[in-house]
Amino acid sequence: MENLRFVRDKYVFASVPSMVLIGDTVEDNRGRQINLFLNELSSYNVIFKDLVKFPIKENYRNIALNIAYYITANEEILTMMNEKRALPISKLSRITKIKANILDKINDHVIAYFIILTNPSYKFIQDYLRIK
Repeated sequence: MENLRFVRDKYVFASVPSMVLIGDTVEDNRGRQINLFLNELSSYNVIFKDLVKFPIKENYRNIALNIAYYITANEEILTMMNEKRALPISKLSRITKIKANILDKINDHVIAYFIILTNPSYKFIQDYLRIK
C-alpha cells in the first residue's frame, strides 16, 4: 500500500459558510456527536482546548486535512493509528515529503480531522467542516 500517492492540495476547506440545520433533534444529535468526538480525541491524547487555543494557518489546515484523508486510504497507516493512537510522524514524513517538525506542529489537527473523517457517526461534524 506504500504506492498510494499523497496529494497535498486535493482537498481544501471551503470559505463559504455551511448550511446549518436547526431544531431540537438536530441540536441533540450534534451535541451527542461533539461529546463522542471529545472523548475520542482524548483517547489520542489530544485536548480540544489546545486545538482552539493554538490554531494553525489555513495552508497548514489544508495540509492536515489531506494527510487525514491519506491516512484513511492507507490501510497500513490506518491500522497504526488505530493501534497506537498516535500519528506515525517519521513514516508520514517519508511518504508525504513534509518535514517531521511541520507534522509535529499540525499533529493534533491531523488526528482531529482523521477522527472526524473515519467515524460515520460524526455526520453533523463532517458537514460543518465544509470540505471541497
